[in-house]
Amino acid sequence: MQAKLRKLVSKKKRRLVIDGFDLDMAYVTPNIVAMGFPSTGREAIFRNPLSHLKGYLDSKHGSHYKVYNLCSEASRQYPATVFDGRVAYFPFDDHNAPPFFMIEDCVKDMHAWLQKDPENVCCVHCKAGKGRTGVMICAYMLYSGYWTKAVDSLKFYGAARTKNQKGVTIPSQTRYIHYFERYLTRSTAPSLLALRLKSVSLTGLPKKYSKFSIVILVNTFEVYRSPMTVAPKAGQPREVPLSGKEIMLCGDAKFVIYGQHGWRGKKKVCATAWVHTAFVRGGAVTLTKPEIDKACKDKKHKKWPEETKLCLYFDTAGSGAGTGLGRGGSLLSLGPRLVPPLAV
Repeated sequence: MQAKLRKLVSKKKRRLVIDGFDLDMAYVTPNIVAMGFPSTGREAIFRNPLSHLKGYLDSKHGSHYKVYNLCSEASRQYPATVFDGRVAYFPFDDHNAPPFFMIEDCVKDMHAWLQKDPENVCCVHCKAGKGRTGVMICAYMLYSGYWTKAVDSLKFYGAARTKNQKGVTIPSQTRYIHYFERYLTRSTAPSLLALRLKSVSLTGLPKKYSKFSIVILVNTFEVYRSPMTVAPKAGQPREVPLSGKEIMLCGDAKFVIYGQHGWRGKKKVCATAWVHTAFVRGGAVTLTKPEIDKACKDKKHKKWPEETKLCLYFDTAGSGAGTGLGRGGSLLSLGPRLVPPLAV
């Protein structure tokens, strides 16, 4: 019964069935493992039991594995002693993009571990071991030179981790992997400028919502919450009122779209999108429906119209001009890209 439950929870993810073990995990490469959360208690009935997972890793890799926990949920933290001290934490929220610099920190840590010994293995997990896990694994494959294009890294990971080639599916997460590719391939550091948000417009909203508003967060801190405004008409953009405020954005910015039915209806998050200001080009960002979190799931346009778009328009503020995106003004070191790709 437990084995059946675990397979149901795994859905289309690949499982490792070997030597009496049946685990929600997959070797993306011989040195990089994607896996579900190491669970205890009742959750272990339908997810990876910690005892089984550690038993397999100890028997297969001895002291040559290191675990990377990407969960931000308080209930999914555990002491490093669980895996004999070999645990690193790079937490970010489920269904969200990570802080951009966290990607750099994580892949550098992974690379340092793998370079210590050719037998070393990185075991990366979030809750399900798919989306957040895929972000860091895809980024590492770009960093190490295993792949040079984000699209190839994403495709490879999807095939290795799932049976239906759907690995990283959240648009903001895939966008950040593409950002990371651009980051690695630049000969000079892109400037991290503060940008003034001039205007925001939304085209399309589920019919059940008569009004909407947008909340803007920078590095997880709320910087603006628009008043509720009338939903856009079919095919026509509706500008979001910014109330004449000067809204400055720098770094990771999240746009949360709330919908409301009637004047007293409950507000509900109906879509989100993460962007990073260092990668804004031409003063504008246009996100189509497939590029907007949550809205992208409506493939047959039953709720969100096909022409749905979120448009962001910026002015360069000038403050911070000339500051490199790399910390201390230096671009992320490209040295590891000279390392031969890991063997398949």
